[in-house]
Amino acid sequence: MVRRYFARLVLYLAISDLWLCTSFLMGEFESPHYTKCTIQSMLGIFFGLSSVLWTVAIADSIRRIVMAQDLTVESRHEKRLHILAWGLPLLSVFAVLLLGAQGQSGMVCWIENSALGTVLRLATFYLPLWLAIAYSLWVYWCVSQRLSQLLEQASSSNADEYEGTAFEYHQDLERQRRSLRMMMLLPLILVFCWSPSSIRRLLDVIFPNMQRSVLDYVCVFAGPLQGFLNAVVYGSTPAVRDALTGRFDHGAAKLKSLKTQLRVLRKKRQGKFQTFEDFEARPVIC
Repeated sequence: MVRRYFARLVLYLAISDLWLCTSFLMGEFESPHYTKCTIQSMLGIFFGLSSVLWTVAIADSIRRIVMAQDLTVESRHEKRLHILAWGLPLLSVFAVLLLGAQGQSGMVCWIENSALGTVLRLATFYLPLWLAIAYSLWVYWCVSQRLSQLLEQASSSNADEYEGTAFEYHQDLERQRRSLRMMMLLPLILVFCWSPSSIRRLLDVIFPNMQRSVLDYVCVFAGPLQGFLNAVVYGSTPAVRDALTGRFDHGAAKLKSLKTQLRVLRKKRQGKFQTFEDFEARPVIC
């Protein structure tokens, strides 16, 4: 059940990353078009913040399960996560639209380059992002320490109760450790992908009239990488990898069975034709 819960959280994160990448792929408009620019701004504001919040939700869920040993996160907290992860971005979009602050922001349309726009950027994205990074790093450190302790205790106390060989038991523990560590890489991906943009916005505050630089291209390249890297990390977890391998093996077995059936049918049909030819070639005795 917990595995399905995390799979759903990763799905919500993937949806946010997909639409955030879509806003980046819309590109830069040579002659700013109000409708297109507004749509791109809304997509960037909403799904940028929701991507951050779903990453925090994954980190917080891991903390609750590992640190607090709370296995009721699915029933007790998932609805709250939906309210926060979709509700706060929606409020951010409404705030920007009501203040008319959407517009050209570097190479894409997002929140315009103005004093009001700088405040809104900090309030609707960068402050939540920096808080999310700090919280995720703290969770990563705490969970790593606690996970090592729990797995050491499990390896020494539950080995006799495990139905299988000692090798299989330690292999199962290693799979659990690897799965949790791979999931904890998702917050670190958030740090990697949004650090260039954070540096760029801090420079905007210090140097308001700063012109376009190489850092802008790095921001545009690193931001959309979050969805791709999240997919790579989640696809590398043992459970997902085994599921994919099982699907491929099942498909290969079905294909092999189908080939065998076709071969048998072909032999039967050839046998019928051979019998019919022998019957025609047999002399007729009157």
